[in-house]
Amino acid sequence: MVASGAPDAIAAVITEDGSWAGAAGIAGANGRKATPKDEFAIASITKTFTAALVMRLVEQGKMDLDEPLASYMGDLKVDTNGATVRQALETRAGLADYPQPAAADHIRKDAAHVWTAEEMAAEMAPPVAAAGETYLYSSAAWELLGRAIEHVTGVSYASSLRAELLDPWQFDRIIGQGPERVTPKPWAMPIDRYFAPWTSADLGVGGSIISISSATYGPAAGSIASDAPSLAAWVWHLFAGEIVSTASLSLMAPQGNGFAYGLEAAPYGDGSVGNSGGKTGYGAQFTMFPEAHAVIVIFVNNPDFVVEPTVTALLKAATGP
Repeated sequence: MVASGAPDAIAAVITEDGSWAGAAGIAGANGRKATPKDEFAIASITKTFTAALVMRLVEQGKMDLDEPLASYMGDLKVDTNGATVRQALETRAGLADYPQPAAADHIRKDAAHVWTAEEMAAEMAPPVAAAGETYLYSSAAWELLGRAIEHVTGVSYASSLRAELLDPWQFDRIIGQGPERVTPKPWAMPIDRYFAPWTSADLGVGGSIISISSATYGPAAGSIASDAPSLAAWVWHLFAGEIVSTASLSLMAPQGNGFAYGLEAAPYGDGSVGNSGGKTGYGAQFTMFPEAHAVIVIFVNNPDFVVEPTVTALLKAATGP
């Protein structure tokens, strides 16, 4: 990947025979080399964690998939479009995504800004379809799921994430970023043109990747940072039925080509599923290969770099022809 123009490449692989992680290229100022332990902004892969967290709360009887999202908003004044929890998880809530480029401009206006629930509600565009009517990818719907989680648990999204999905398995380097905790280093940081229009002074402001403004703009949609081995291990536990029940995991299985419950069909065939995320300077992907019993995670500090050939090569190297 680096020989083909990527600034860096970080990967982790788990199979039934063991695990491997490696890195190449430059992931920071002054020529700092990438390492497998680098923390990375995994962006929309956060949605997989949010879906698993909702399913945990459903299993505990604290949420109901067919209850209106509005019933979990507390005092937050926001238009949920009459959507249910299930419809939001299935990306059928009829809600628009955050308007671009306005959302990006708002995030970058002040790298130190910590976004509140009320501010995020104000960022949402009016609904664009009836709930349940059609598939519409919307980070705003995942933001509402995050606020529902906070209402039910009485603590922040990051705290719920840690209590339900991370601490029981000792995942210390998967972080719901925000004001409660500084993201542990080392960090993979974009270089040269890959972090524009951010400046080098913005990177890491508030103790979060890319900055705390970026991390707190829709926490349940894109706040998480992780290193590659930790993410691969968490995905392995998820598909082993250890994070949520096998019944919940079966419900989360993607149908067709749509994105639902934080998962989608991967472009490798053989029933593989996964998710990907991209932010300015950050591109991440995980894939679960059920037939090969393998999980592959790959990070690159260029969200436009095509990683699929490398994932295929890693799978072949790990499992044989």
